[in-house]
Amino acid sequence: MTHLQNGPHLDATGVQFTIVSHHADTAWLCLFDETGNRQTSRHEMQRAPGGRFTVHVKDIKAGQRYGYRVDGPWEPHIGHRFDMSKLLVDPHATLLDRAFEYRPELGAKAVDTTSIVPKAILESSFEGSKHTPIKPVTGGLMYEVPVKAFSILNSDIPEAQRGTLAAIAHPASIAHFKKLGVSAVELMPITAWIDERHLAPHGLTNAWGYNPVTMMAVDPRL
Repeated sequence: MTHLQNGPHLDATGVQFTIVSHHADTAWLCLFDETGNRQTSRHEMQRAPGGRFTVHVKDIKAGQRYGYRVDGPWEPHIGHRFDMSKLLVDPHATLLDRAFEYRPELGAKAVDTTSIVPKAILESSFEGSKHTPIKPVTGGLMYEVPVKAFSILNSDIPEAQRGTLAAIAHPASIAHFKKLGVSAVELMPITAWIDERHLAPHGLTNAWGYNPVTMMAVDPRL
């Protein structure tokens, strides 16, 4: 138990799930079907050293959708807002099945949020790139790019790719970068974010990604 790693880790028989909460009383792993809308099972997690909660589940593999429920004190005045009705996204998730959406239910006590919260999708362990890192040319131009706005109206890019990360690597985009003398592209925030609460009533969304929720998963809209 002393060698636990946070997040999900696949092994020969299943997956070890581990999260950290120093103030929680109990924690549960919730598994969902391939639609992410129906919970198929719930597994109580065991307390481990370092404020961790962990559970090993056999016979599951990459592609499994999951989330957590965590219970503990309701003491908003010191920052404790544990509520078992709230489905929680794994902060170590690398892939989500849908985008975050601001809804009043997210902040309402004892209101279940299963239907509106993204489910993490279990991926195989990331081994990192085997390619030699490319270094920008000294004195070259670094180009900051808002992913959606950059290509959303570009007719030279297939419609299905416009406004996505795939469009950044499209030949039309590469040609544009070369024409400008760009040596490195810096992407504006792309990790999964949630829109500010005043936008939805106006039918608006935030295109910039400056309200990240999960720091290791790309926003599904991109």
